[in-house]
Amino acid sequence: SFGLEGLEANHEVYNSVFSACGKAARWSQARACFSISMASRGLEPTAVTLGALSLACERALQWSETLALVSLGRRSGLLGPPLGHEAASPPPTDSSSSRWLAPRGGSG
Repeated sequence: SFGLEGLEANHEVYNSVFSACGKAARWSQARACFSISMASRGLEPTAVTLGALSLACERALQWSETLALVSLGRRSGLLGPPLGHEAASPPPTDSSSSRWLAPRGGSG
């Protein structure tokens, strides 16, 4: 049990739990809650869920857990494209995009 009895355990509740666990340096409880409790309720993680959970692991210097969660998010499409797919669409080459690349303070 993770103290969620009597609560309508939805994404907001889980995200809050993961955030609190991260602040309290309780990454293993956050990870267990994610793996056991959230899955048993049939809730799929959101980008916010994975972000809160990976931040809890990151704060505890649990790099392999953090990378595993980021990888899960990327594979599922929640945290951007899977690694290696960033170059799927090349950057724009027209002159209108050059204004974003020009240094500030210059004329033009």
